[in-house]
Amino acid sequence: MLCTVAQAESGLGFETNRLWINAGFYSAHFETDKGLRNANPGLGFEYRVNKDWSATAGHFTNSDNAKSNYIGAFYQP
Repeated sequence: MLCTVAQAESGLGFETNRLWINAGFYSAHFETDKGLRNANPGLGFEYRVNKDWSATAGHFTNSDNAKSNYIGAFYQP
């Protein structure tokens, strides 16, 4: 809702062609005797803010079988 208000006030619109949906991950572990998960399913989103910056956030099951969340920014000039 805050994003909608900020977009309306700034005149910026949400462009669906800038959105990527990440369906999950896979990890290969060198130490195979530790019982770590290779499949790390989850759901993440990445939005290209402009030509240099992207924002990302998501949730997945990590290699220790625990739930993990992430949020970040990418700078790609």
